[in-house]
Amino acid sequence: QSYAVNYTAASSQYTAIGAAYNGVKTVEFWTYPTSTTNYFIDLNGTAYISATTGTISATGFTSPTIYVDGVVSSTLIANQWQHIAVTTGTGLNASAMNIGKIATNYISGIIDEAAIYSTALTAAQVSTDMMARRLKGSETGLQGLWHFDEGTSTAANDASANGYNGTLTNSPTWVTDARAVMDNNARYLALGTSSAVNTDRGMELKITST
Repeated sequence: QSYAVNYTAASSQYTAIGAAYNGVKTVEFWTYPTSTTNYFIDLNGTAYISATTGTISATGFTSPTIYVDGVVSSTLIANQWQHIAVTTGTGLNASAMNIGKIATNYISGIIDEAAIYSTALTAAQVSTDMMARRLKGSETGLQGLWHFDEGTSTAANDASANGYNGTLTNSPTWVTDARAVMDNNARYLALGTSSAVNTDRGMELKITST
């Protein structure tokens, strides 16, 4: 069973990671925000990813590139699943990492499949991670990965080799991961012929028209 974590801002809910990797150049995650103003991931109190009235920002990141659903964009939409990635060429110290909390502000919505890398992922790599939906934990440069698949208790275990385990704080709730459905509008691909290729970052699906 695959799960995700649902946070309520009014209850000050978040996941505390604490001291993690020093040298983060990519942060990525899936989210289902219930508001276009939201608070996603804080690395150290001065470097964090948030959104204000539908515009995502990466405060404290040097010359960041922001991707939404695999393309360069800073637009956040409420009440649908989106894959967000932020890259930078300058490593950041995730010395006090929180998911769903920035200072005294908290997320409203769901977070799933959060990851940090020591490398700045290319656009193609970001797209591959998005299409994979669930990372393996052995991707090149991966330094922290939280699947949020525990489904019970307050543990949010790191699926990378580094053991940056987190703690769900103030009772956020486990929910069944519905990313395969994506959202109530449903997104479909009209497939012609296709072929799948295994890579170190998961499976790439190549589609050609018939």
